[in-house]
This record gives sequence, structure tokens and C-alpha cells, in this order.
Amino acid sequence: MPIPCLRLRTLSALFFSIFLTLATPLWAQKDAGAIVGLVRDPSGAVVTGAKVTVTDVDRGIQLTLSTNAEGQYVASPLRIGRYSVTVEKQGFRKAVAGPVQVNIQDRVGVDLTLQAGMVTEVVTVTGQRPQLETGTSELGQVVDSRTINALPLNGRNYAQLALLGTGIAAAEPGSRVETTYGFSSNGARSLQNNFLLDGIDNNANLGDVLNGAAYVVQPAVDAIAEFKVETNPTARNSAAATAPS
Repeated sequence: MPIPCLRLRTLSALFFSIFLTLATPLWAQKDAGAIVGLVRDPSGAVVTGAKVTVTDVDRGIQLTLSTNAEGQYVASPLRIGRYSVTVEKQGFRKAVAGPVQVNIQDRVGVDLTLQAGMVTEVVTVTGQRPQLETGTSELGQVVDSRTINALPLNGRNYAQLALLGTGIAAAEPGSRVETTYGFSSNGARSLQNNFLLDGIDNNANLGDVLNGAAYVVQPAVDAIAEFKVETNPTARNSAAATAPS
């Protein structure tokens, strides 16, 4: 089933606070992403207790953590954007990777190998292998703000762009949400979709008969930073949006 996940621009924080009484929205896993990885030494052994710094390239915000007993680290939740990953450990050169793009609900893997040397020496990894999401079984497609604003939309309804995803079709004829560009995935009914706005339930009860919509709030397309339609058949479809501060 599809999961359209929306993320709103800063402009939308005010719009959305009318309903949540929040000037700054709370972050949740549904409207954020993560970077995970494994740190090894040149012999292939895992490196425990290494300092990992994940930096938001565009905003300058940093998150610092350490690798666990298995040499793994998990940086989450992260707002959508570009991030660099820096790993430091006494007796090894500092390793820097990125920037890597994190989209809504992404779980990007960034593994690093530390080389022996002084901490003041830096090894920069400028080329990353294709970012495959191997940490989860989720399937979906992200539609960014550039696509949302560049493509023509009848009635300025972002839901029309969900049809760009694989396995997505327009709502079945006679559906309650047919007039508001309702959609279904892999044969499921359009009313089985689950919409999230800034990580919060945005579903109309049994479909809004008056407005013909399956959601309560339809954000303006100018306020959406991105959304994701998740079509993993093992998960219930949903749409989520986020309003960053």
C-alpha cells in the first residue's frame, strides 16, 4: 500500500501550528531519516568506541555519538538534507565521508575504514557507492520540492504526483476520494491509505464524504519540502509531512 510522506517547508510551520498549537513541530521517525554504518580497521576488525560526528552540511548542526561493541553507529532522527560523517579514534587517521543525501524515512548506510596514523591526518572519502537502503524492507518513492513545483498540478493538489510511483493507480471508479486524486497501490483500495502530516495522523474518518478526501489537511504545494509514497506490501500505506523549524 502507498505511503505518501510529506515534509513541509519552514513557511508551513505556522500553517500547521494552527492545528497542533506548536510553533516548532516535534520530530518523529515517520518524518525523518537516519544514517547508519560500520567502522573497521585495515584488517577488517570492527572499531569500538570511535567518535562519530554527523554534520548537517546546510544548517551546520552536529550530532555526536560513538560506535558500539560491534563497531556500529546509528544517527537518528535526521531532518532531510545533506550530511557528512566524520570518524575519529586514537591511533587512526580521521575519516570523513560525504556529503550524503538523507530523504524522508531513509536509512542510509555509510561504512568507513580507519587507516593507521595520527588523528591530525585526515582521509576524505569523496565517492560513495550507490546508496541502497538495506537496513529495512521498505519500498517507496520520494518526490522532492523541485518536482512538486515544476510539474503542473490541477487544483494544486500534491496527491496527483503520487501516480508517478511504481504500482500506483488512480482511485477506483466511484470511490469516495475519486474527485480529490485519490490513489491506490498494487490493487489495494484507496481508502486503505494512511496519511501522516509532520508525523501525525492526517486521516479523515472513512473518507470525507463532503469534500471527497481521505485526509483532513491538504497542505499548499509551496509549503511541501518533499513527500514519500511508500508501497511496501507488508506495511500499511501512509502519507506524512514535516514542518522543520
